[in-house]
Amino acid sequence: MGAVGAGVPVPLHVHIECLTGDVFGSTACRCGEELNGALARMSAQGSGVVLYLRPPGPAQACGLFARGDAATDVMPETVTWILRDLGVYAIRLSDDVPGFGLVMFGAIREASTLAAAG
Repeated sequence: MGAVGAGVPVPLHVHIECLTGDVFGSTACRCGEELNGALARMSAQGSGVVLYLRPPGPAQACGLFARGDAATDVMPETVTWILRDLGVYAIRLSDDVPGFGLVMFGAIREASTLAAAG
C-alpha cells in the first residue's frame, strides 16, 4: 500500500494465515482483529506492507506456531526475499501486537534495514 521509498522505513505487518479469525471473524483468537487493525493503520498512514504467509505443512489453530516449529523455520528467509522483491530494505514493525512482528523470527529492533541482495 503506498509507495516504497529508498531508505524510508516502511510499516510492516507479518501475518500468519488464520482461516477462522481472518475470514470468519472468530472471537476465539485476535488474528482477524490484528490483521484488520494493521490494514487500517497502514491505510491511515498511506503506506505499508502486509505479508500474509501460509506456512508449509499442516495448519495449526489461528496460525499460532511455537518458535522453532518446522513451519516457522523458513519464514525469516521467506520474509526477507519477499521484502527484497518488493524493493523494501528499511522497515518499521507494526505495533499492533507487541512482541510479535518479526520478533517471532528473531529480529527485535523497532526499525531494521535489510541487506541489499548481492
